[in-house]
Amino acid sequence: MMTNFISWLTSEINSRGWTNSELARRAGVRHSTISMLLSGHNKPGLDVCVGIAKAFKVSPEDVLRRAGLIPKFVAGEDDPAITRTIEYLRRLSANDRAEVLAYTMFRYAQAMTALEQKKS
Repeated sequence: MMTNFISWLTSEINSRGWTNSELARRAGVRHSTISMLLSGHNKPGLDVCVGIAKAFKVSPEDVLRRAGLIPKFVAGEDDPAITRTIEYLRRLSANDRAEVLAYTMFRYAQAMTALEQKKS
């Protein structure tokens, strides 16, 4: 698991053209912390993962999953429609995915409002 995390972390640093020091600065951790992670001598903790997520502008859950600190999300494990939806979403442009997300959040808010009204 750590090998995958190290590979991912290295790839993300390189794709941004950053140094390890730049990631450390943006993540709010010491340079030595990043060096120890990349060498495999240390495993990332919660605070480090959250800092890395902030630096990369990704969700903390994504980094925590990659680090093996929370279980991997299995799309559609209970519902095949979720798996199919995710497969279609991956084929859309970033703008279209954002539009679908906005609509999904709108529909969710409607459902929660209706549920609250039923409780009243």
